[in-house]
Amino acid sequence: MPETCSHLGTIQKVKPSAKGCEECLKIGSPWVHLRICRTCGHVGCCDSSPLKHATKHFHRTKHPIVEGYDPPEGWGWCYIDEVMFDLGGNTTPPASQDEEQLQRKDVVRVFSEGIPASATPEQERRIRNLGLTDDAPSRQLARAIADAARTYTAGPNWAKPAFAPFLVARPDRYLRGGDHTSFNREGFAAVRLTEWREDFNHQHQNVRIENGIQTCNDPGPVVSTGGASQQFPNLRKMHCADQLSTKIFTYIKEIRPRRFPVADVERGLVAGIVRFNHPGRPTSVDIPGNGKLDYMGNQWARNPTSAFICEVFKVENHQITRVMAVIMKGPYKGATGWE
Repeated sequence: MPETCSHLGTIQKVKPSAKGCEECLKIGSPWVHLRICRTCGHVGCCDSSPLKHATKHFHRTKHPIVEGYDPPEGWGWCYIDEVMFDLGGNTTPPASQDEEQLQRKDVVRVFSEGIPASATPEQERRIRNLGLTDDAPSRQLARAIADAARTYTAGPNWAKPAFAPFLVARPDRYLRGGDHTSFNREGFAAVRLTEWREDFNHQHQNVRIENGIQTCNDPGPVVSTGGASQQFPNLRKMHCADQLSTKIFTYIKEIRPRRFPVADVERGLVAGIVRFNHPGRPTSVDIPGNGKLDYMGNQWARNPTSAFICEVFKVENHQITRVMAVIMKGPYKGATGWE
Protein backbone atom coordinates (compact mmCIF):
# COMPACT_ATOMS: atom_id res chain seq x y z
CA MET A 1 0.00 0.00 0.00
CA PRO A 2 1.50 3.41 -0.97
CA GLU A 3 2.44 5.83 1.77
CA THR A 4 1.28 8.85 -0.24
CA CYS A 5 -1.70 9.50 -2.48
CA SER A 6 -0.90 9.45 -6.22
CA HIS A 7 -4.25 10.99 -7.17
CA LEU A 8 -3.96 14.46 -5.63
CA GLY A 9 -4.16 15.93 -9.13
CA THR A 10 -7.79 14.81 -9.39
CA ILE A 11 -8.92 17.07 -6.53
CA GLN A 12 -11.32 19.72 -7.80
CA LYS A 13 -13.18 22.66 -6.26
CA VAL A 14 -16.67 21.17 -6.14
CA LYS A 15 -20.21 22.22 -5.32
CA PRO A 16 -22.03 19.88 -2.92
CA SER A 17 -24.76 17.93 -4.71
CA ALA A 18 -27.10 18.05 -1.69
CA LYS A 19 -27.40 19.28 1.89
CA GLY A 20 -27.22 15.68 3.11
CA CYS A 21 -26.59 12.25 1.66
CA GLU A 22 -28.04 12.54 -1.83
CA GLU A 23 -29.48 9.02 -1.92
CA CYS A 24 -30.57 8.87 1.74
CA LEU A 25 -32.57 12.08 1.35
CA LYS A 26 -34.55 10.48 -1.49
CA ILE A 27 -35.52 7.38 0.50
CA GLY A 28 -35.63 8.80 4.03
CA SER A 29 -32.71 6.78 5.36
CA PRO A 30 -30.55 8.07 8.26
CA TRP A 31 -26.81 8.61 8.09
CA VAL A 32 -23.96 9.12 10.57
CA HIS A 33 -21.36 11.27 8.77
CA LEU A 34 -21.12 12.69 5.26
CA ARG A 35 -18.38 12.41 2.63
CA ILE A 36 -18.08 14.58 -0.49
CA CYS A 37 -16.47 13.43 -3.73
CA ARG A 38 -13.68 15.81 -4.69
CA THR A 39 -14.13 15.02 -8.38
CA CYS A 40 -17.84 15.73 -8.90
CA GLY A 41 -19.28 16.98 -5.56
CA HIS A 42 -21.48 13.97 -4.81
CA VAL A 43 -22.46 13.95 -1.12
CA GLY A 44 -22.85 10.47 0.34
CA CYS A 45 -23.01 8.80 3.73
CA CYS A 46 -19.97 7.22 5.41
CA ASP A 47 -19.19 3.54 6.00
CA SER A 48 -20.57 3.78 9.54
CA SER A 49 -23.95 4.63 8.03
CA PRO A 50 -26.40 1.86 7.08
CA LEU A 51 -26.16 2.26 3.28
CA LYS A 52 -22.56 3.50 2.74
CA HIS A 53 -23.41 5.62 -0.29
CA ALA A 54 -20.02 7.38 -0.51
CA THR A 55 -18.20 4.09 -1.06
CA LYS A 56 -20.88 2.91 -3.49
CA HIS A 57 -20.36 6.13 -5.44
CA PHE A 58 -16.63 5.32 -5.74
CA HIS A 59 -17.30 1.79 -7.00
CA ARG A 60 -19.73 3.20 -9.58
CA THR A 61 -17.63 6.14 -10.80
CA LYS A 62 -14.03 5.31 -9.78
CA HIS A 63 -13.63 8.89 -8.50
CA PRO A 64 -10.71 8.34 -6.11
CA ILE A 65 -10.89 10.96 -3.34
CA VAL A 66 -13.53 11.92 -0.79
CA GLU A 67 -13.41 14.58 1.90
CA GLY A 68 -14.65 14.26 5.48
CA TYR A 69 -17.49 16.72 4.92
CA ASP A 70 -20.03 16.76 7.76
CA PRO A 71 -18.98 17.23 10.41
CA PRO A 72 -16.00 18.91 8.72
CA GLU A 73 -12.81 16.97 9.40
CA GLY A 74 -10.24 18.60 7.09
CA TRP A 75 -8.96 15.29 5.69
CA GLY A 76 -9.09 13.48 2.36
CA TRP A 77 -9.23 9.73 1.72
CA CYS A 78 -8.04 8.02 -1.45
CA TYR A 79 -9.99 4.83 -2.10
CA ILE A 80 -7.45 3.55 -4.61
CA ASP A 81 -4.25 4.12 -2.62
CA GLU A 82 -5.99 3.65 0.75
CA VAL A 83 -4.20 6.72 2.10
CA MET A 84 -5.51 9.51 4.30
CA PHE A 85 -4.06 13.02 4.10
CA ASP A 86 -4.65 16.50 5.47
CA LEU A 87 -6.40 18.86 3.04
CA GLY A 88 -5.20 21.92 4.94
CA GLY A 89 -7.18 24.90 3.67
CA ASN A 90 -8.39 23.09 0.54
CA THR A 91 -11.74 22.06 2.02
CA THR A 92 -15.28 22.36 0.68
CA PRO A 93 -17.66 24.94 2.18
CA PRO A 94 -20.99 23.49 3.30
CA ALA A 95 -23.95 23.54 0.92
CA SER A 96 -25.72 25.85 3.38
CA GLN A 97 -23.88 28.74 5.00
CA ASP A 98 -26.37 28.77 7.90
CA GLU A 99 -24.25 27.38 10.73
CA GLU A 100 -27.28 27.35 13.01
CA GLN A 101 -28.83 24.73 10.73
CA LEU A 102 -25.63 22.74 10.26
CA GLN A 103 -24.61 22.68 13.92
CA ARG A 104 -26.30 19.85 15.83
CA LYS A 105 -27.03 21.06 19.33
CA ASP A 106 -28.44 17.74 20.57
CA VAL A 107 -25.14 15.82 20.60
CA VAL A 108 -21.54 16.11 21.75
CA ARG A 109 -18.91 13.98 20.04
CA VAL A 110 -16.75 11.80 22.30
CA PHE A 111 -13.50 10.53 20.73
CA SER A 112 -11.68 7.58 22.32
CA GLU A 113 -8.65 5.53 21.31
CA GLY A 114 -8.91 1.76 20.83
CA ILE A 115 -5.19 0.99 20.98
CA PRO A 116 -3.51 2.87 23.84
CA ALA A 117 -0.90 5.32 22.62
CA SER A 118 1.42 3.99 25.36
CA ALA A 119 1.11 0.34 24.22
CA THR A 120 4.28 -1.52 23.32
CA PRO A 121 4.47 -3.22 19.88
CA GLU A 122 3.80 -6.57 21.56
CA GLN A 123 0.76 -5.19 23.39
CA GLU A 124 -0.53 -3.60 20.18
CA ARG A 125 -0.27 -6.90 18.29
CA ARG A 126 -2.12 -8.70 21.07
CA ILE A 127 -4.91 -6.10 21.10
CA ARG A 128 -5.31 -6.36 17.32
CA ASN A 129 -5.15 -10.15 17.20
CA LEU A 130 -7.71 -10.62 19.99
CA GLY A 131 -9.98 -7.77 18.88
CA LEU A 132 -9.68 -5.95 22.21
CA THR A 133 -9.89 -2.37 20.94
CA ASP A 134 -13.33 -1.83 22.47
CA ASP A 135 -11.96 -2.97 25.84
CA ALA A 136 -9.35 -0.20 25.90
CA PRO A 137 -9.50 2.04 29.01
CA SER A 138 -10.42 5.13 26.97
CA ARG A 139 -13.25 3.28 25.20
CA GLN A 140 -14.56 2.17 28.58
CA LEU A 141 -14.40 5.77 29.79
CA ALA A 142 -16.39 6.90 26.73
CA ARG A 143 -19.09 4.32 27.42
CA ALA A 144 -19.19 5.36 31.07
CA ILE A 145 -19.79 8.95 29.93
CA ALA A 146 -22.66 7.77 27.73
CA ASP A 147 -24.15 5.76 30.62
CA ALA A 148 -23.87 8.72 32.98
CA ALA A 149 -25.46 10.99 30.39
CA ARG A 150 -28.51 8.74 30.13
CA THR A 151 -28.99 9.05 33.87
CA TYR A 152 -29.38 12.82 33.60
CA THR A 153 -30.75 13.44 30.10
CA ALA A 154 -33.14 10.58 29.29
CA GLY A 155 -36.77 11.59 28.95
CA PRO A 156 -39.81 9.85 30.49
CA ASN A 157 -39.73 6.06 30.10
CA TRP A 158 -36.20 6.32 28.64
CA ALA A 159 -37.35 8.30 25.63
CA LYS A 160 -34.74 9.74 23.30
CA PRO A 161 -32.88 12.44 25.27
CA ALA A 162 -32.74 16.03 24.11
CA PHE A 163 -28.94 15.95 24.47
CA ALA A 164 -26.62 12.94 24.29
CA PRO A 165 -23.02 11.86 23.64
CA PHE A 166 -22.16 10.55 20.17
CA LEU A 167 -19.32 8.02 20.54
CA VAL A 168 -16.63 8.12 17.85
CA ALA A 169 -14.36 5.05 17.83
CA ARG A 170 -11.07 6.72 16.96
CA PRO A 171 -8.54 8.76 18.97
CA ASP A 172 -9.49 12.11 17.46
CA ARG A 173 -10.37 13.82 14.22
CA TYR A 174 -8.22 12.26 11.50
CA LEU A 175 -4.65 13.57 11.40
CA ARG A 176 -5.26 16.10 14.18
CA GLY A 177 -4.41 16.06 17.87
CA GLY A 178 -6.48 16.94 20.89
CA ASP A 179 -5.97 18.10 24.44
CA HIS A 180 -6.41 14.52 25.66
CA THR A 181 -3.59 13.13 23.51
CA SER A 182 -0.82 13.95 25.99
CA PHE A 183 -2.71 12.06 28.70
CA ASN A 184 -3.11 9.04 26.40
CA ARG A 185 0.61 9.04 25.69
CA GLU A 186 1.34 8.83 29.39
CA GLY A 187 -0.93 5.80 29.77
CA PHE A 188 -4.05 7.48 31.17
CA ALA A 189 -7.60 6.84 30.00
CA ALA A 190 -8.71 10.07 28.33
CA VAL A 191 -11.29 11.15 25.75
CA ARG A 192 -12.03 14.28 23.76
CA LEU A 193 -15.44 15.93 23.88
CA THR A 194 -16.27 18.32 21.10
CA GLU A 195 -19.20 20.02 19.43
CA TRP A 196 -20.64 18.49 16.25
CA ARG A 197 -19.15 21.02 13.85
CA GLU A 198 -15.84 22.47 14.97
CA ASP A 199 -14.31 25.76 13.92
CA PHE A 200 -10.85 24.73 12.73
CA ASN A 201 -9.73 28.36 12.46
CA HIS A 202 -9.61 28.40 16.25
CA GLN A 203 -8.03 25.01 16.95
CA HIS A 204 -4.54 23.53 16.60
CA GLN A 205 -3.25 26.50 14.64
CA ASN A 206 -0.30 28.82 14.91
CA VAL A 207 -1.35 32.25 16.18
CA ARG A 208 -1.60 34.49 13.14
CA ILE A 209 -3.93 36.51 10.90
CA GLU A 210 -4.21 34.91 7.45
CA ASN A 211 -6.52 36.22 4.71
CA GLY A 212 -8.15 38.43 7.32
CA ILE A 213 -8.96 35.48 9.59
CA GLN A 214 -7.68 35.41 13.17
CA THR A 215 -6.56 31.86 13.99
CA CYS A 216 -6.85 30.55 17.54
CA ASN A 217 -8.93 32.14 20.25
CA ASP A 218 -6.32 34.83 20.68
CA PRO A 219 -7.79 38.33 20.32
CA GLY A 220 -8.04 38.65 24.12
CA PRO A 221 -11.08 39.29 26.31
CA VAL A 222 -12.95 42.58 26.07
CA VAL A 223 -12.89 44.76 29.17
CA SER A 224 -15.76 47.20 29.72
CA THR A 225 -14.66 50.61 30.98
CA GLY A 226 -17.61 52.89 31.61
CA GLY A 227 -19.50 51.91 28.46
CA ALA A 228 -16.45 51.83 26.20
CA SER A 229 -14.69 48.61 25.21
CA GLN A 230 -11.02 48.00 24.72
CA GLN A 231 -8.76 45.01 24.34
CA PHE A 232 -7.09 43.83 27.51
CA PRO A 233 -3.55 42.47 26.92
CA ASN A 234 -3.71 38.74 26.17
CA LEU A 235 -2.95 36.97 29.45
CA ARG A 236 -1.74 33.80 27.74
CA LYS A 237 1.20 35.68 26.25
CA MET A 238 2.31 36.87 29.70
CA HIS A 239 4.44 35.22 32.36
CA CYS A 240 2.78 34.43 35.70
CA ALA A 241 4.33 37.40 37.49
CA ASP A 242 3.17 39.75 34.73
CA GLN A 243 -0.36 38.35 34.89
CA LEU A 244 -0.50 38.90 38.64
CA SER A 245 0.80 42.47 38.24
CA THR A 246 -2.34 43.38 36.25
CA LYS A 247 -4.43 42.77 39.42
CA ILE A 248 -7.00 40.95 37.28
CA PHE A 249 -6.97 38.05 39.77
CA THR A 250 -7.70 40.22 42.80
CA TYR A 251 -10.83 38.16 43.52
CA ILE A 252 -8.62 35.22 44.57
CA LYS A 253 -8.14 35.86 48.29
CA GLU A 254 -6.60 32.58 49.45
CA ILE A 255 -4.50 29.82 47.88
CA ARG A 256 -4.31 26.66 49.97
CA PRO A 257 -1.09 24.59 50.11
CA ARG A 258 -0.71 22.32 47.10
CA ARG A 259 -0.92 18.59 47.86
CA PHE A 260 0.86 15.82 45.93
CA PRO A 261 -1.15 12.62 46.50
CA VAL A 262 0.50 10.49 43.78
CA ALA A 263 4.02 10.20 42.39
CA ASP A 264 4.95 7.76 39.62
CA VAL A 265 8.73 7.58 39.72
CA GLU A 266 9.01 5.21 36.76
CA ARG A 267 7.11 7.52 34.43
CA GLY A 268 8.33 10.73 36.02
CA LEU A 269 4.81 11.93 36.80
CA VAL A 270 3.53 13.73 39.87
CA ALA A 271 -0.14 14.49 40.54
CA GLY A 272 -1.00 17.62 42.48
CA ILE A 273 -4.13 19.40 43.62
CA VAL A 274 -4.58 22.93 44.89
CA ARG A 275 -7.57 25.01 45.95
CA PHE A 276 -8.21 28.71 45.32
CA ASN A 277 -10.86 30.40 47.50
CA HIS A 278 -12.94 33.24 46.03
CA PRO A 279 -15.15 34.91 48.69
CA GLY A 280 -17.21 36.82 46.09
CA ARG A 281 -15.65 40.21 46.65
CA PRO A 282 -14.64 42.70 45.40
CA THR A 283 -17.16 43.16 42.59
CA SER A 284 -14.71 45.19 40.49
CA VAL A 285 -11.04 46.15 40.32
CA ASP A 286 -9.06 49.06 38.87
CA ILE A 287 -6.44 47.75 36.43
CA PRO A 288 -3.48 50.07 35.84
CA GLY A 289 -3.67 51.53 32.36
CA ASN A 290 -6.97 49.82 31.54
CA GLY A 291 -9.54 51.27 33.91
CA LYS A 292 -12.26 49.51 35.85
CA LEU A 293 -12.95 45.81 35.34
CA ASP A 294 -16.41 44.62 36.42
CA TYR A 295 -16.38 41.11 37.92
CA MET A 296 -20.14 40.62 37.74
CA GLY A 297 -19.83 38.64 34.52
CA ASN A 298 -17.18 36.34 35.98
CA GLN A 299 -18.75 33.17 37.41
CA TRP A 300 -15.68 32.54 39.57
CA ALA A 301 -15.58 36.02 41.07
CA ARG A 302 -19.15 37.16 41.52
CA ASN A 303 -20.21 34.51 44.08
CA PRO A 304 -18.37 32.79 46.94
CA THR A 305 -16.78 29.73 45.38
CA SER A 306 -13.65 27.59 45.40
CA ALA A 307 -11.65 26.43 42.41
CA PHE A 308 -10.01 23.00 42.56
CA ILE A 309 -7.09 22.61 40.17
CA CYS A 310 -5.90 19.06 39.48
CA GLU A 311 -2.44 18.94 37.91
CA VAL A 312 -0.04 16.40 36.46
CA PHE A 313 3.63 17.40 36.33
CA LYS A 314 6.08 15.70 33.96
CA VAL A 315 9.53 15.60 35.58
CA GLU A 316 12.64 14.99 33.47
CA ASN A 317 16.21 15.38 34.72
CA HIS A 318 14.90 16.83 37.99
CA GLN A 319 13.01 19.59 36.19
CA ILE A 320 9.32 20.09 35.45
CA THR A 321 9.04 20.02 31.66
CA ARG A 322 5.25 19.92 31.21
CA VAL A 323 2.14 20.67 33.23
CA MET A 324 -1.35 19.40 32.42
CA ALA A 325 -4.25 20.70 34.47
CA VAL A 326 -8.03 20.77 34.75
CA ILE A 327 -10.09 23.11 36.91
CA MET A 328 -13.34 22.37 38.70
CA LYS A 329 -15.74 24.67 40.51
CA GLY A 330 -16.76 23.71 44.05
CA PRO A 331 -18.53 25.12 47.12
CA TYR A 332 -16.74 27.90 48.92
CA LYS A 333 -14.26 26.39 51.41
CA GLY A 334 -16.00 23.04 51.06
CA ALA A 335 -14.51 19.92 52.67
CA THR A 336 -11.70 18.42 50.62
CA GLY A 337 -10.95 15.22 52.48
CA TRP A 338 -7.30 16.07 52.98
CA GLU A 339 -7.41 19.27 55.06
